[in-house]
Amino acid sequence: MSTYIDCKSLSGKSIEHYFDDIVEIGSGGYGIVYSAKSNDSAKEEIGEDLPDTVALKKVKVRNTHDMELLQSEMQIMKLLDSKWTMKYYGCFESNESPVNNLYIVTELIPGEDLFDLILTEPGEEPSLTEEQKDLITSELALAINSIHDIGFIHRDLKPENIMYDISTNTLKLIDYGLSCFPSANISGCVHKAGTVGYQDPKEIEGNEISMKLADWWAYGQIIYSLYTEIPLSDESGEYTIMEQNISEIPYNIYDTLVDLTDPKRKQIERPDISTILETFING
Repeated sequence: MSTYIDCKSLSGKSIEHYFDDIVEIGSGGYGIVYSAKSNDSAKEEIGEDLPDTVALKKVKVRNTHDMELLQSEMQIMKLLDSKWTMKYYGCFESNESPVNNLYIVTELIPGEDLFDLILTEPGEEPSLTEEQKDLITSELALAINSIHDIGFIHRDLKPENIMYDISTNTLKLIDYGLSCFPSANISGCVHKAGTVGYQDPKEIEGNEISMKLADWWAYGQIIYSLYTEIPLSDESGEYTIMEQNISEIPYNIYDTLVDLTDPKRKQIERPDISTILETFING
């Protein structure tokens, strides 16, 4: 299968020719993620600025559609240069038929995703302090506003796609497979995207919507879960107004959060961006 992805060909070599100590650290529908040590061969192919330790995302490319999605994702990663996003270094592909293996080389981000940090088991001590929850609320709002300012729309914000390092209190957004970058002529914004519970209900209904405001809908869902450890909607996509554990929500963000996550409101009836930023950053 021909390819136009700008990757280095493995040319019959295995990925172990370029990387040592490859250890699986995560997997899902997107593929498998490994941590790995870059050796001299990897730095010769990609560049001397390649860190000693990186992340390898292994993805199977089965058809042209897969290829187009990955091409878009890597173009976006190349353009993103923000403290809130994951740095992209390059990629390798196996050039096998009928399925190519693609290895995307990125920054290895320390910490855990928010899903694992905030949804604790009954009787288990919370991983995050109230101060850290407040900091995440502010940092995530800053991150979303920052990427929107450069024309990037994430489109799949959820706890699993937010990495947080407790030791340094740093936050990064990951997984740009459903993202779009219309200001750079990289756009997937014409299609519906997102994950049940975090996808704007107005998009699900088929309405014309602002994709930026759809990211802010997801933000509201995440912040609710952050403080209550309860998803705002169930797996069927039936949204519910906050009725449980409302005492866990800080009083100074409660009203705006309720308005932001009310599925009955039209987008234009939700808090505007300036209100969101003033509430969740300064609050």
